[in-house]
Amino acid sequence: MPTDSSADAARARQAPAEEIAALVHDVNEVVLLALLENPALDESHVQLLLQRLDLPGTVITALAQNARWLKAESVRLAIAQHPHTPPRVANPIVRQLFVFNLVQVSLAPTAQAETRRLAEELLVAKIPQLAIGQKLTLARRGPSRVAGAIIQEGHAEATTAELSNPFSRRVKF
Repeated sequence: MPTDSSADAARARQAPAEEIAALVHDVNEVVLLALLENPALDESHVQLLLQRLDLPGTVITALAQNARWLKAESVRLAIAQHPHTPPRVANPIVRQLFVFNLVQVSLAPTAQAETRRLAEELLVAKIPQLAIGQKLTLARRGPSRVAGAIIQEGHAEATTAELSNPFSRRVKF
């Protein structure tokens, strides 16, 4: 017996907080979009929703259009890293992320290639304004392109830090 989408959507709009945790796993896109209109929906529910790798891009786009959710750095990061986030949605959000969240996006295998590349470019552009400690941490934990840009600045300590970077793409003998 097929379910009535409009009745399920109406239920999702009015569901109490206890029921929302179950509704975030619904496969019906109409229900998920209606759930976003529920006033009882909170950040933890949105995080659960964004952990779903099968989440449609339309739901992610609807989330990204809601200023309430974009206030939270963790939600912005999850949207940027999601594999179904369209680049037209992810790229403006990536520009708002903090430095070490940019590192996470640039290294996230789930993020779109265009989004990862933008995160790397933003990191390279921010290098001159960073403190030496942040630069060394980036050389140690960031992508190889960022580490290379830090080394080009002439920081000898960055070379040592880059050698311990597990994400660096260098030839090993």
